[in-house]
Amino acid sequence: MRYPTVFAAIVAVGMMTTTAKAQEFDLTFNNVAISVSDLDESIAFYRDILGFEVVSQTYFEPVSAKVAFIALADVRLELLEVEGSERLPELDTPPPTHLLTQGFKAIVFDVNDLSGFTQYLNANEVETLWEELVLDDAGSTSTLFRDPDGNLINVFGVSDD
Repeated sequence: MRYPTVFAAIVAVGMMTTTAKAQEFDLTFNNVAISVSDLDESIAFYRDILGFEVVSQTYFEPVSAKVAFIALADVRLELLEVEGSERLPELDTPPPTHLLTQGFKAIVFDVNDLSGFTQYLNANEVETLWEELVLDDAGSTSTLFRDPDGNLINVFGVSDD
């Protein structure tokens, strides 16, 4: 009777696939995708305020989206504009109560001069939600603001020590 042998082989193959690790597939980070209301406005903000560069622009027919891939160093964002898209009101909850709903919270960056960067944001009329706020006993300090569609961007100050 061959069934036990075949069954054992199926179980063994099944165990191999469930114990595989993501590293075996060379899993790497690609980008963060953000739905935006106006692609050109978002490109301008991320380019002019944060220094991103447009890598490519295209149209994704299956999802009817105008798309721009933008990059800053090794950070890639995928901005998508779909006609008729709407923002969920929960995404506009002010900090810190925004943490009471689960899901995406912010894009987070580091800068070597948080005070200077915060002044730069102010000079460019970017509305901040908090500036140079000390978040913990270790001195983690950040400035929080929103992009044109209200997505939170948090920038932490880091020192070279």
